[in-house]
Amino acid sequence: MLFFMITSKHGASLFGTASFTDKLIYWIVFSVITVALEANALSGLTGSSKQYLEKPRSVILSGVVLWAILYGTLIAVWGA
Repeated sequence: MLFFMITSKHGASLFGTASFTDKLIYWIVFSVITVALEANALSGLTGSSKQYLEKPRSVILSGVVLWAILYGTLIAVWGA
């Protein structure tokens, strides 16, 4: 969250200009990942797919991995 708060004001020059299609691709990927995580979080209480939600260390680690995936997608799609 802090990354996006900082880059919203100061990070515009990092990513250059992106076309509408590039932005659309990024937001589609973002939405698919978000919907998949939310669906997993809302279905059932326990199980092997819930291990990233069970301990604080796992939640933090999964957040960092999610950030890395979204940042990598941003760089790959926008070609910064």
